[in-house]
Amino acid sequence: MHKPAHITQVNGVDTSAIDIADRGLAYGDGLFETMRVVNGRIPLYEYHLERLAKGVEVLRMGPVEALLEQFDGEVQSVLEATKHDAVLKVIVTRGRGGRGYQPPEEARIQIVSQLFDAYGASKGGEKGARLNIAQYRMGLNPSLAGIKHLNRLDQVLVAEELLQINQHLNQEQRFDELLVCSIEDCVIEGSKSNLLLFNKDRVVTPGLERCGVSGTLRDALMATQAEHGVTIEERVLSLGDLEQYSAMAICNSIIGLRPVKFLGDRELSFDKRCDQLQHFLNTKFSYPY
Repeated sequence: MHKPAHITQVNGVDTSAIDIADRGLAYGDGLFETMRVVNGRIPLYEYHLERLAKGVEVLRMGPVEALLEQFDGEVQSVLEATKHDAVLKVIVTRGRGGRGYQPPEEARIQIVSQLFDAYGASKGGEKGARLNIAQYRMGLNPSLAGIKHLNRLDQVLVAEELLQINQHLNQEQRFDELLVCSIEDCVIEGSKSNLLLFNKDRVVTPGLERCGVSGTLRDALMATQAEHGVTIEERVLSLGDLEQYSAMAICNSIIGLRPVKFLGDRELSFDKRCDQLQHFLNTKFSYPY
C-alpha cells in the first residue's frame, strides 16, 4: 500500500485544492508524468520532457517551450524541497473552462505536483514477475498513441480485471500485471509497463503507433542501443507470436526492468541480454541491480 503524498502543490503553492471547473477533472484534458527521483535528480528527465512536449503538441495546449519552462520550474521547486529518493507525479491540465468540450482560446495551464515515498524499483536478483493475458482489449487511436494523457480508463479497467483475478488466487499464484492487447489482438503493453520479448535471434518491443503508452524507460533503451549493445526492434506482434519468444521482461521508469517468470501458466526462461540491460540501467540511470 503506497503512502500518501507528503508534498502536494498546485502552481507552486502548497495546497491540494483545484478548481472544480478544471478541464483536467471534467474531461481528462491534460497530461502527466510520473518520475523517479534519485539523490535529488530525475535520471530519465530528458525523456519525460520529450514525451510531455509531444503531448502538448498533440493536445494543442499552447507554446511548447513556454509550457516546458513552467513545468521545469515546478519540478525544480519540488526537488529542492526533498532530500530523499521519491516518486514525483506532475499533472498538467489546460486549466479552467466553461461547460462544453470546446477549449478556451488560450489555455490557463495548471500544474499539480505530488511527491510520494519511493517504491517499486526492482533488483536483478529478485524472482521474476508473473503476468497473465487480459481479457480487456484496448481501442485504437493513433492520434493519442504514445502520449501520457489523463484519460487512463483502459488502465483502470485492466487494473480492476487484475484485482478480480487475484482475489481467487493465493499469494504465490497472484499476478503482478496483465499483458494487454488491442481490439485487433495485437500485443501492446503491460497494464503499467512496456514489454521486451527475447528469442535466440532478436529482442522485440511491441509497436505503439495505434495505441498504448511510450514509456520513458522504453524510450531510453531504444535511444541508447549503441551504449548497452542490445538491438531492440519495434514490431507488430499478435498473441500467436508470443510462442516464438522464450523470455520476456517488463519495464517502466519506476520499477526499472524486471524479468517475467510466468505468462499465465507458461514458465519462461531468463535471457542473458536481460541481465545486460539491467547492468546498463544500473550504471546509466541508477536502477538497483
